[in-house]
Amino acid sequence: MYQIFTIIVLFILVGCDGGFGIGGASWDSEKSVDEVNHYKSYISPRLNEETKYKESEGVTQHFGDILRTFEFNKQRVEENVELNEYDLLASFKNHRLVVKSKESTLITEELPSVFIMHPIRLGIGSLDGEKMQMVINKSRSTTGRYFVAIYTLDGEVLYRNVLTAAQVWDVNKTNNFIDIIGCRETRRITFNSPNKPEETNQKPEAAF
Repeated sequence: MYQIFTIIVLFILVGCDGGFGIGGASWDSEKSVDEVNHYKSYISPRLNEETKYKESEGVTQHFGDILRTFEFNKQRVEENVELNEYDLLASFKNHRLVVKSKESTLITEELPSVFIMHPIRLGIGSLDGEKMQMVINKSRSTTGRYFVAIYTLDGEVLYRNVLTAAQVWDVNKTNNFIDIIGCRETRRITFNSPNKPEETNQKPEAAF
C-alpha cells in the first residue's frame, strides 16, 4: 500500500503543472513557503517582458545545463568559484549570492530561504551588445519554485522573479532576447530598443 501511495505522489510531482522532478523531496516550512509566495518581482525600466501562452512543443526540462546558450556559464556556483574570463569571483551559500570583482562587491543577493537545496547556475553573455549575468536556482521539488535574476556585468539589477517549476523548463538566449521557456508559456525578455530587428532563428523552439 505504501509503494502504491509513493508512486501516486511521484506521478503528481513530474506532471506538467508541477513541472519538476523528484530530487529533494522533503518539505520547506510553512513560513518559508509563505515568504516565497509573496516575493516581489522586479523588472528594470530598461527591459521589456512579454509572455506568450502556448504549449511548448519539443522542449524538455533542463537544470544543470539550463544556461548553456550563454557564451559563458557555470553549472555549479557554491563557494568561491572563479570566473576567470571576467576577473570575477562568485559564491552561493545559505541562499546568498555574492559576485565580486577585484575592486568591489558587485552583487549581494538574498534569495528567499527555500533556495537552499541546490547550487546556483550562472551564465554571462551579451544582449543587444551589453554584457550581463543571469542566475537561476530551484527550491525543493515539493515547493516547486525557481529564482531567476539578470544583472549587468557590473551588478545593476535588471530582473528578479520567482516562478513556478512549470514556468522554467529551459532558457534560450540570442543576441536580441532571452526566452524563459515553460511548459505552457514563454517569457521573452528584451531591451527597450524597438528599432532593432528581432532574431527569428532560435533554438530550442519557443512560443513566439
